[in-house]
Amino acid sequence: MLKRGDSVLAGVSGGADSVCLFLLLDWLAKEWELSFEVLHIHHGIRGAEADEDERFVRSLCESRGVRCYVERVDVPAFARREKIGLEEAGRIVRRRLYWHYAKEGQKAAKVALAHHRDDCAESMLLSLVRGTGLAGLCGIRARVKLEDTEIIRPLLCVSRAEIEAYLRDCGQSWRTDSSNASDDYARNFVRNQVMPMLARANPQAAAHMAQTAATMGQVKDFMEAKADGFLREHALSIEGSGGESGIDKAALRSLSPALAGEVMHRWLADCSPEVSFGQVRAALRLASGGAGARIDLPGEYFVESGYEKLYLRKGRGSSHPKIKEKAAGEVFFLPKMQPGETKIVLFGRQKIRFSVDFARNCPGKGDFDTGKEKDFFSIWVNYDRIDKVCVRFPKPGDRIAISKDGKHKKIARLLIDAKVPREGRERIPVVLARDEIFWVVGVRDCPLFFVDEDTVQVLTCSVVRDEMADGAGIG
Repeated sequence: MLKRGDSVLAGVSGGADSVCLFLLLDWLAKEWELSFEVLHIHHGIRGAEADEDERFVRSLCESRGVRCYVERVDVPAFARREKIGLEEAGRIVRRRLYWHYAKEGQKAAKVALAHHRDDCAESMLLSLVRGTGLAGLCGIRARVKLEDTEIIRPLLCVSRAEIEAYLRDCGQSWRTDSSNASDDYARNFVRNQVMPMLARANPQAAAHMAQTAATMGQVKDFMEAKADGFLREHALSIEGSGGESGIDKAALRSLSPALAGEVMHRWLADCSPEVSFGQVRAALRLASGGAGARIDLPGEYFVESGYEKLYLRKGRGSSHPKIKEKAAGEVFFLPKMQPGETKIVLFGRQKIRFSVDFARNCPGKGDFDTGKEKDFFSIWVNYDRIDKVCVRFPKPGDRIAISKDGKHKKIARLLIDAKVPREGRERIPVVLARDEIFWVVGVRDCPLFFVDEDTVQVLTCSVVRDEMADGAGIG
């Protein structure tokens, strides 16, 4: 876990476990030339008792010449704000502070925590009764990465009884958290009630559970490697989105349930580290459902189901509120053109070419029957019926004629039926003439503007698909 010359930051609460860790690291610091510092976190929960813990830790560090940082945090207020329990709030606060002091503050390479073998067994059991995946069955890992900081737990191989015996042999006192005697907290209940009962069935219960957790850790490492390989192949970043990404639903469904769960957990945790097992399962269910469903994650992210992909997005409410605001006011007018003239419009992320020619110079009438070429990315329009062209994004209530007798269909329903992902519908340009939409770019054209045998001038509208651009303009 450590090598000569390492920098290490130890979390010291003043309890027996962390005081034992402090003594061991203080000795190793001299033997191995370690840069050793301490962080004490005052959780703002136990009043005067917590103040005494802080004074104890400060005194302990001063007696050994070890630098001590103290952070006071109102954990109850944080828990209320985030709508989570005190235990979970404390865990999140500690992790964030350890990372800050280790990397952004004092540049320590590693953070040492004082969890022991009994803690590992308790964590494994708590995860099991609450519902967990493979990660929960690993209990507490001896070494784990927190972004680019390594968390190490040197005492994970020894029991609480061994730790207290060691401190008594050293003549070293420690602080006792009075709240540990209360069974109001789930961990305290397991520690005070459940584990003693299991020890009656087998005195080595905690040790055996810790051994199983270590084995599960090895399985977890293997699954993580497989999941990372899958994500490298199937998870694509969304360009310009600030960290948003998509993952193929069909590829996800092809995996074994165990590997799919690991893939989903790693994909989500990359942006939302506090994601729960239940949220992972909910996200997996989205992969088997239709488009439009979504789940919120801790922090600023949510998962949304498209037709072919799941999207990990940032924000609350509308997926793209800024895009909606921009789209509502973005309109471009193309003036009347003459035969032989070509204009290129840059609109949104599409480059659209408009060109006018006489019908006699265009393909035969039979080629114009449907108004399109090979797909709806290139269409022909009867330009005799058009004064000027308008290009804009769809508005609520927009319709397009789908038959020559004037039967219309809502653009919103048209895009749904065409399986255009919801997050992209507001960015599909529509082209109008005389307030009638004659082209939903790439999706549908309007038979009211088809070229016929009496057509004199033809307007060719096509997307330049090998070039994409931002902004709106004309060239």
